[in-house]
This record gives sequence, structure tokens and C-alpha cells, in this order.
Amino acid sequence: LWVTFEKGSQMLTSQTDPGAKAFGAAASWGSPQSGATVYGAAIAGDAAGAYVGVNVKAAGEQNIYATSVLPNLTVQVVGAARKGALLKVRVLDGGAPVRNARVTVGGKTLKTKSGGVASFKAPRSSSVKVVAKGPGYRDGATTISLR
Repeated sequence: LWVTFEKGSQMLTSQTDPGAKAFGAAASWGSPQSGATVYGAAIAGDAAGAYVGVNVKAAGEQNIYATSVLPNLTVQVVGAARKGALLKVRVLDGGAPVRNARVTVGGKTLKTKSGGVASFKAPRSSSVKVVAKGPGYRDGATTISLR
């Protein structure tokens, strides 16, 4: 299941896991046009991606914008996130674990194992940015606060 919606001046998409029980991260695909009023949006997709159409009015004219989007990766912390300790993160596609996603933490890149999990030694800083990438996906990223 795919959804598209407007938040501020951005258009976002998100998809669920195969059972439509959990949503993944919402990701922006941009803004149709500065100052545009969105009158309607439609989305159709499958596991490989989606097509989005948006009906907008800008500068007194009606316009249709269309684009294709890839599934968004979501990055979650598994367990505690402590400075200098083992940090586990899970990469998901709409709530379903993604195996073999490339996860980068503090300049080190690993691939996720079964269950979509990768483990790193956390830096001693107060936070760390985690980026997940995979073929056929839009990158997922989060900043994790470390205690």
C-alpha cells in the first residue's frame, strides 16, 4: 500500500509492509511548484516503486505533475544506543526487514544480515548519523542520540 500527501510545500510518499500493518518512513519527492495549491494527488505502485500524479494550481493555471518514486528505507535503533558500545540498527522497507542493505555509520560501511540488522561500535560522540542504501530503494537516514 502506497500513500502520498502534502506537508508544507513538500510532497511525500510512504509505503507499508506486505501485510499493510506498518508504514515505512515518509520521504519527500519535492515540491511541484513554489506557491502552488494542491487540488488532488494519486499514487499507484507495487513493491518495486510507485507513480505519483498531482493536480495543482499555480500562477492561475492548472498543472499536472508526475513522477516515479522508489521505496523508502527506514533506519531504526535496536536496543540501547550508548557511546562506545555496540550499536545495532535495523533497515526496513515499509516495515519489512531488508537484507544486504549498505549501512554507513561514522565512515564505516557494513551490510545488513538476516532481519535487516547491522552492528557497529558506536562513536563516543553524543550522536551519530546512520545512512542506509540499497539498489531499488531511496536512501534512508537518521541521526541517533547516544547516551
